[in-house]
Amino acid sequence: MRNTRKPTAGSVRRSTWPVGRSNGRPRPGRSPSYTTAQFSSLLRVAAFREGIDLELYESRFDQYAQDLLDPASQLYAFEPAVVILAVHEGALQLPAFSERPEADVEREFERWQQLWAAIGRSGARTIQHSFALNPNDPLGHLAGRVPSRHLMTRLLNLRLLREAPADVAVLDCERLSAGLGTSRWFDDRYWYLTKQAVAPEALPDLARHTAALLAASAGLSRKCLVLDLDGTLWGGVIGEDGLNGIRLGSGPAGEAYADFQSFVLGLKRKGILLAVASKNNDADARLPFEQHPDMRLRLEDFAVFIANWNDKATNLRRIAAELNIGLDSLVLVDDNPAERSLVRRLVPEVDVVDLPEDPAGYRRCLADYLRFETVALTEE
Repeated sequence: MRNTRKPTAGSVRRSTWPVGRSNGRPRPGRSPSYTTAQFSSLLRVAAFREGIDLELYESRFDQYAQDLLDPASQLYAFEPAVVILAVHEGALQLPAFSERPEADVEREFERWQQLWAAIGRSGARTIQHSFALNPNDPLGHLAGRVPSRHLMTRLLNLRLLREAPADVAVLDCERLSAGLGTSRWFDDRYWYLTKQAVAPEALPDLARHTAALLAASAGLSRKCLVLDLDGTLWGGVIGEDGLNGIRLGSGPAGEAYADFQSFVLGLKRKGILLAVASKNNDADARLPFEQHPDMRLRLEDFAVFIANWNDKATNLRRIAAELNIGLDSLVLVDDNPAERSLVRRLVPEVDVVDLPEDPAGYRRCLADYLRFETVALTEE
């Protein structure tokens, strides 16, 4: 692995980009605007968990623009397949206040477009970190109402997300920092001591999400979500409790199951295949989809629907065969710990999500699962 003390651009060499899960040594170049040594180490670990053995090149501290715009730079000599723009808000060339905020945002957006184009000419893809907003703003709640740097940064983030070309994947650091808490994302002590813009507490999440985009760029994302039914999509057992006895739609648990179904439906809309593998009589399993008024998912949402009394491993193999995808494209979500353990033992290629006991945590649990990350919507 290649490394310098102060990373700024990460790159993965194209000739060693992985062709399958758990092999290959992609070589990303990182172009940061701050000290990212800790981030680099965490990124290697996170990427390895996704089946990617990284070989990183790291640009000199705060030299990302110079390296990216110079075709003869050491970054391009590394022949990266991916360049990670690990940048922070301090890298923006935006004024504190503007009489023409739209023009300033446009000028700054064009600057990033030029960097993307330079990377693209080398044949590499880009992973762009957007800009987390420091909550310590003297304008307070006015910051988003007046033409301040805060407002312009938010507008720029939207431009990055909405207008980045197909070969640029944007990691939404504004959203990621909000989920963690912006007061935990920033720690001024580390900036003053080492010029590290992201707090150590936030770095594991940043590395994990960056690795997820790397995996998606390499075609290593999982393709199909396989769902159990009883206790997973609704509370109770349909074969015993009947249509009116299952918990769905009303009451705390019922609302949680319905919202979880809505989240699953959102995954389908971004191109994830859905399947069912349930130990049930087929007619009983289909009944809620056909007749329950609070079901958010319908039978037509599933590419494969299997309800029988075979073991889950057998049914998972059948689903993979019917969809003509590998077992390592499947993810099982099942509320039963015994079933999850059996699947891990018999078909270890299948990824298994550990749901919490309380259905109120199902949606967050699946949202935290990053192996469905994609770089674009698909037609599937």
